[in-house]
Amino acid sequence: MHRRQILLAIVLALLTVGLVSAQGPTLQTDLVAWWKLDEASGTRADSAGSLDLTDNNTCGQVAGVVGNAVDIVKSNSEYLSHADDPDFDLSGDWTINGWAKWSDPANDFYLISKDAGGDRAYSIFYHTGAGQYRLLVSGDGASVGFVNYGDGGSIVTDTWNMLTFYHDSAADEIGFGVNAGTPITNSYSAGMYNSGQPFFLGRYYSSYGDISIDELAIWDRLLTQAELDWLYDSGSGRTYEDILPTPTPTIDPNMSTYSMTLPSGGTGFVRAQADFGDLMVLGGIMLLVIITAFAPMVDWSRLFGRRW
Repeated sequence: MHRRQILLAIVLALLTVGLVSAQGPTLQTDLVAWWKLDEASGTRADSAGSLDLTDNNTCGQVAGVVGNAVDIVKSNSEYLSHADDPDFDLSGDWTINGWAKWSDPANDFYLISKDAGGDRAYSIFYHTGAGQYRLLVSGDGASVGFVNYGDGGSIVTDTWNMLTFYHDSAADEIGFGVNAGTPITNSYSAGMYNSGQPFFLGRYYSSYGDISIDELAIWDRLLTQAELDWLYDSGSGRTYEDILPTPTPTIDPNMSTYSMTLPSGGTGFVRAQADFGDLMVLGGIMLLVIITAFAPMVDWSRLFGRRW
């Protein structure tokens, strides 16, 4: 093999190992939408598709779990929205996962809704009558099933919480989990109604709240516990770029350039030019590192038959 090819192969291998170890679970499968919610104002982009959210009454921005987050103010009737779209008509297995921060659940916690009297699909809010956080779903637009989480005191307010909501069609179950912990579940087998209502963030019917939301995503499948643990990341969270596949490396015909498509869409290059002396020095350094690392574990007297 040409000397330049050898050096380039080493560089390629090191870069590939770093990229694979940083990627985590494959979460692009059946991903419907992912809103990073980093924007300071205006439209909030869907990083995974075309379900961009409209800013109503100028939602603000605060520091989020990863980067920035949308900040919704009740007194201004602020919220984000998208017109009815088939991608919001959840059916079968599905998962909604994201981060939220609020102070008073009874007045502030209005997370998601696609719900109106007689045309109900799903909503996530605080039910003041029950005194509990609630995931509500409907199979016929009128009657509902729901699962409640705690009594308002079981979720710590004024801090970021990762909230997970799902429907398991095989188990006939809906669930509500917090911070990748064990979810609260309830039996539900009526399916999901195809509502014509718009999709809202920060609004439920005509109610609004003071709530911040970050890194919200929808999957048309169940997430595994390993995927939820990875998304939670001990409270540090993940963003959309973290789930992108490992870039595919290519090498030009003269074997002097390594290139790959970056998550941002650009192209990165590594150019390698080396003589045999460079490779010998590199090999010597690698050998020295290996000897240094393993030397304390070697019984030198047994190995060479005398005491050192």
